[in-house]
Amino acid sequence: MVEFTDQVHACRAASVPAISVVTVEQKDVRTHLCQYAVTRGSQKTGVRPRVFEWRLVDGFKELAIYKKVNKSTQILETAKDQTDFIGTKVEYVKGAEYMPKNGAEGSTIPFAIEWMSNYPQWSKKEYSIPEGESAPGAVFILRDWHNWVGHNKYLVDMTLKLFEEIASKGLDMLIVMLAPTTIDIPDELGEWVDSSTLPMPDQQGRIAQVSRMVNQLKTKRKGDYPLIEAMEQMDIETVATTCGGLSSVGIENLLCKSIALTKNLDTDYILSEKAKKVTEMGYKLLTSDTSMDDVGGLENMKEGVRLLKPRFSTEAKDFGFIRMPTGVIFAGVPGTGKTLTAKALAKELGINILEVAAHNLKNQYVGGSEAQVARLLATCRAAAPIGIMFDEAEKMLGKQDRVSDGGAHSAVLGQFLNFMSEEAGELGVFFIFTANDMSKFPVELVRRFDLRYFVDLPSAKGREAIFNIHLSKRKHSGADYDLAELVRLTNEYSGSDIEQAIELGMSYAFVNGRKKTEQQDFIKAITNTVPTAKTYSEQIANMRRWVTEGTMVPANTDSISLTDDGDEDNGSLRNVI
Repeated sequence: MVEFTDQVHACRAASVPAISVVTVEQKDVRTHLCQYAVTRGSQKTGVRPRVFEWRLVDGFKELAIYKKVNKSTQILETAKDQTDFIGTKVEYVKGAEYMPKNGAEGSTIPFAIEWMSNYPQWSKKEYSIPEGESAPGAVFILRDWHNWVGHNKYLVDMTLKLFEEIASKGLDMLIVMLAPTTIDIPDELGEWVDSSTLPMPDQQGRIAQVSRMVNQLKTKRKGDYPLIEAMEQMDIETVATTCGGLSSVGIENLLCKSIALTKNLDTDYILSEKAKKVTEMGYKLLTSDTSMDDVGGLENMKEGVRLLKPRFSTEAKDFGFIRMPTGVIFAGVPGTGKTLTAKALAKELGINILEVAAHNLKNQYVGGSEAQVARLLATCRAAAPIGIMFDEAEKMLGKQDRVSDGGAHSAVLGQFLNFMSEEAGELGVFFIFTANDMSKFPVELVRRFDLRYFVDLPSAKGREAIFNIHLSKRKHSGADYDLAELVRLTNEYSGSDIEQAIELGMSYAFVNGRKKTEQQDFIKAITNTVPTAKTYSEQIANMRRWVTEGTMVPANTDSISLTDDGDEDNGSLRNVI
């Protein structure tokens, strides 16, 4: 991916008039452009270009980097590298504010186009440039510009005229159109506008940001925050990891709140506040207490996870692995423990997991779903290594029966396929999909996953483990019951069916005033519980076929579809199929 400032430099050098930037890091855009202006910005004309920011309510304001020199603060005119920016700030230049005199609402929009068009002549006069010498060029940051000109043909044509003039005359001017989400460029302007993104901070960027704050507190507030002063590099990295997926402004706000409330960079507080922020974005930060010990059976899957877990380490790369694992699919009918298993996997791998609901990525407006997915993938890039869990993922990425969405479904699928092929394994983004119907997934998506498990209805051994787990959770002991009989009676019941039967049996005892649930209570409950197999027989048959064909692997070492346990009743689905 081309660095943002490299793209800016290329556009200025080639007189490309504009570049659109989709990012929530608007503060960082200003910093990057101001730093670019004093490093490479003068290469085109030998003069530092000026940086101006426009917004609807203020018109234009000039931005510059300020640095303390002796006891005064001065504008930094040139810089060689990043070390020259230590101790600097990007601020508005006092007195350098430009807006229409009448100040009427909306008047700053046509004024902006006129002012940029007149900038070459204005700058020579403003900066007293002698004849024959170059006036400083300009980089104009226009915030949410597309919102104000997109439906006004007159303003679109004024903007187009300006673009054509910049390109044809080779003017040292670049317009940066900035927005936090997708920029809908009018068709008339599209050919003249390059595009770029500025991602949220990665781990190294977050470490640098946390380190700056820690160092500032150590020097300027020495003695006030002993816990922060005692922080070592490993502690800083832990805080940075906890802040993964947040913008630089979001990180700054969160760290300042933590300091104000706890006098420390408290990871528990940061994680809880981050969870609220993530929820506002439509995701859920999964903090699971479920372990693999809570999952009955599924030994095949557990062994697969055991082999995958070390692949997220730096040692794996040193050993020769060229990428980290991409993901796992758990497929099976409802109630077989897919979601429980996915949550246990999150804890087992030791990485943060975002749970994403399909409806939070779908949008009724043109381009809306693609924009939502783009935002999710941008969050993944920033927060990696991270896991992304989709429950019932076929609702989002599965084949649609009647697609009349203008190609949105295909576009979204393409976004995921490209990301999983090109970036996920390198970044450490791990997808966890659960699905009730594997047949809806296109083959090219299924092949992107390292592990593909069919969570079948539990065998006799699996059902015994499930009984023991759920009885234990409810202050009952499997040793007090004839589990062999209960296991036999629940052939082709899912884990959820068994849990439901246990609850129902306990209810029979409880409402009748008995202190203990009897064997007959559970037998009666089993009789009154409709097993999953009766409702989903066709889907089970299809997914077992995927196992036979080698597309999937049974999660259970003793899967009911692969065994002929003597205690399984005749007439089971296995025999029908």
